Amino acid sequence: MLFQAIEIEGEFYWDGGYMGNPALYPLIYNTESNDILIVHINPIVRDAVPRTASDIMNRVNEISFNSSLIRELRAISL
Repeated sequence: MLFQAIEIEGEFYWDGGYMGNPALYPLIYNTESNDILIVHINPIVRDAVPRTASDIMNRVNEISFNSSLIRELRAISL
């Protein structure tokens, strides 16, 4: 919403958080490693309610970026 897509070799790209992070499934089921490390950089919960337009937009982005990761983790746990 704030940043335009960038063009690379005729293809347009936005930040991956809007569509989904790299898939975890291949890292879990197509490897011999017993562990994977996830560095989660967006908070799931905030103590304060966002009040300004900027704070609200930041919170919307956090929720959007988290949704694909949380959805995939839930699917894997099931």
